[in-house]
Amino acid sequence: MGGTGPTPVSIRMEERPSGPASVVSPVGFVETISRLKRAIEGQDLWIVAEIDPQMLLSKGGFAILPTRQILFFHPRYMARLLSANAAGIVEAPLKFVIMERPDGTVILLYPEPGQSFAKHPGLSELGEELGQVVTRIADEMRTAPHHPSPQGP
Repeated sequence: MGGTGPTPVSIRMEERPSGPASVVSPVGFVETISRLKRAIEGQDLWIVAEIDPQMLLSKGGFAILPTRQILFFHPRYMARLLSANAAGIVEAPLKFVIMERPDGTVILLYPEPGQSFAKHPGLSELGEELGQVVTRIADEMRTAPHHPSPQGP
């Protein structure tokens, strides 16, 4: 690497009709992660992993803007999935990707469970149900947090 530092990676994102859904966060990267975790847990789901691609790429000598993957699910859904069609396990856990853009805005990307689960016979209903849960989380992330105004004496 010769002391030149990490190689910047230019991120290109093309919108496709079948691509991931997205939400622009009204807050910064770190607060978006905190809010997302609370929103996921607020839907009675478990965060099963948090992956830091920025850190992983830096170990390989590459640099990207802050990026995080949050994987989540719940055993009650896994039991239903396995009972209906075990091949659908490739769709679990669910995932949100949080990325900071060069202009400083933060975007959340996520696959829509209704579409991904529908590829597996017997899982359309579960996919639609999980899609509603993910939509509630995404909707919560769209809105600015309400901070109570300080009360004077």
